[in-house]
Amino acid sequence: MESTSSQAAEHSLSADILVVFERMGVEATIGDLVESVQHRGFGFLFVILSIVPVMPATSGIATPFGILSMLLAAQIWLGRDKPWFPPKILAKKVGNSLRKFLQKAASTLQKLERRLKPRWGGLYRENTFRYVMAPLIFLCSVSVAIPLPGTNSVAGLAILLIGLGMLEEDGLFGLAGIVIALVGLTAAILSIYFIVTYGPQGIDMMKSMIRGR
Repeated sequence: MESTSSQAAEHSLSADILVVFERMGVEATIGDLVESVQHRGFGFLFVILSIVPVMPATSGIATPFGILSMLLAAQIWLGRDKPWFPPKILAKKVGNSLRKFLQKAASTLQKLERRLKPRWGGLYRENTFRYVMAPLIFLCSVSVAIPLPGTNSVAGLAILLIGLGMLEEDGLFGLAGIVIALVGLTAAILSIYFIVTYGPQGIDMMKSMIRGR
């Protein structure tokens, strides 16, 4: 999968985000943002798409990001080398609130990027990533897309860590993402079970069970 070079280190994802908004301002579209990082491949796009879901209380708002992540994960599983999005999505403006949010998130990304380094790269070998990691990202993206309280952030964090690991084939980040993904998916399955079984009160019952009450 993707790996960064010394040139990429100088032009990191966080820098690319800032450059796009400095150049386009409020007129920046999703297509502008995707175009600025697509030369780096799927990993950077997973990171960008997981920034909003990873924040708490983003149920519903995070749904489009989950759908786009699902699309990317499916493309990897199908063997595509370059990411693709529908033109209608690419033409949409990022919006002032999301633009400000991404600009603030860039500083956090800078700190995470400095911790990346090649290690335990087996997780990012082509077949392993295509047939194991990509389906896991897809399931996490489904969890992000479904507006269940408390599951968006966990699934988003898993995608974020796996995406960051792709940048330098950092298996430590990938492994952390896998662990968090399993926790998030378990929580999502339990949430669905309680809702289906007990109706709207199911979520409250699940919360009480977790708190030991």
